[in-house]
Amino acid sequence: MTTRLASVGLTSAGDDLNVAWPMLAYNSAKSALNALTVLYANELRGSGILVNAVDPGHCATDLTGHTGTRTAAEGAAVAVRMATLGDDGPTGTFSSQEGPIPW
Repeated sequence: MTTRLASVGLTSAGDDLNVAWPMLAYNSAKSALNALTVLYANELRGSGILVNAVDPGHCATDLTGHTGTRTAAEGAAVAVRMATLGDDGPTGTFSSQEGPIPW
């Protein structure tokens, strides 16, 4: 699980949400997780193990003070979808419920 706030592409492009939430430690740690996702996806490519990063969106959880617009179940849906694609699914991707996110 990651966040669109860790997208270097969106942040460098001045994406409104990424600029509005400059949580340096959180966003940096998630960016590092994204890099690990790509490294593991490349290392395991062809092994039948798929490695992808997913953004659950702004969920109403303790982390967000329950201010999110999505439920935890709605946020989990993208992870469940990616985890159940099967062996022919993508690997090394970054996506949300809305679709691909630039790294």
